[in-house]
Amino acid sequence: MPLAFWQALLLTTIIETPIYAWFYKKRKWWKISILSFLLNAVTLSFVWFIFFPSIADYAQAFVSSELYVFAAEAIVFGEVYKKEGWRNAAVASAFANAASAGIGLLLTFYIIP
Repeated sequence: MPLAFWQALLLTTIIETPIYAWFYKKRKWWKISILSFLLNAVTLSFVWFIFFPSIADYAQAFVSSELYVFAAEAIVFGEVYKKEGWRNAAVASAFANAASAGIGLLLTFYIIP
């Protein structure tokens, strides 16, 4: 796997994990961290190695992959932490993925061209 993938995985995990930890304050932070890392490893792999190579248009690939990641992470967090509910999982996933996608776009197009 290219070094850029590992850098993206690290950055995504660093951005999203504190957001998930904030939404799941009553849960152990290290369990949230492990779940966040594992989810990001799986979803980012799909994004990098399936979505972007198979969809020629960058905007379509970006939007479809972000919707996939949002849904996948919301479903997993909703299932694992049922006590907090599906709404909490969806909002947490939306915030986490909006933050990582936004920062990723800024870095890609404005800071690290």
